[in-house]
Amino acid sequence: MEALENKWRSLFQKATMEKHANLIEAEEGYYLLAAPSSSETSAWLKERAKTELHFLQSRLPNQEDCVSLTLNKQKEYDLNLHHEYHTWAEDYAAKIDSNELRAETVVDLAVFKRRLAELAAKQGLAIWRDQEDEKFIEVICDAFRQPVNLYAEVARMVLSANSMVDQITMLLHNMRDNCCTLFAYFQAFAQIFSGYRVFVGDHHFVVDCGEHQPAPGFNYWALLDAAINKDEVFWQGIFSVKEFLLFTMRRQRDIH
Repeated sequence: MEALENKWRSLFQKATMEKHANLIEAEEGYYLLAAPSSSETSAWLKERAKTELHFLQSRLPNQEDCVSLTLNKQKEYDLNLHHEYHTWAEDYAAKIDSNELRAETVVDLAVFKRRLAELAAKQGLAIWRDQEDEKFIEVICDAFRQPVNLYAEVARMVLSANSMVDQITMLLHNMRDNCCTLFAYFQAFAQIFSGYRVFVGDHHFVVDCGEHQPAPGFNYWALLDAAINKDEVFWQGIFSVKEFLLFTMRRQRDIH
């Protein structure tokens, strides 16, 4: 983290002092760009910086797989961040907010996904991705699947000045913690419905009511939101499943 913060600050200093765009490769697939854009900068200098920025962007490999993010758009991402550029950019943060400095990153999503798959495999986790949806993947831990918004993770990485390895390591640590939580709730679910066969299907805890009968379930992804009361959400789900089972039993009695 500190190494990347230092790279950013060095880049900001050069852009401020030299009055032209600068680009560095922080690591494979992770590029930092900075350019002056102050209202006090002469028009020709601003145009030169803009042209240089576009030129640098054009030289990036795998552009079709890249995502771009400017630091002063942070509020648009609606992320809960404990360490973001207003902390690590120091005096340059005010310049970024006032558009005196344009600070941008370009991240090769293919490299990020590859690193994620490699680190997940080392921890015995699997990655599943819908080929048609580039934004989301799922991390599979034991029987549980957890969705990951890749764009949001890249935004967290950039705004917190993390390396890919640091960001992915934190993500997988959270996935492991979530897996333990889900296992505990599934055990409780299985005990409550011990008269039935219960199993994990897709991203649901499912009650098997027998052949040709609809199988009610609880969407355990509802438990992954850190902002909610997990017990309350869980018991609401239990109530809904019980209501469904009761309705099914009454319907069968009416039929017979």
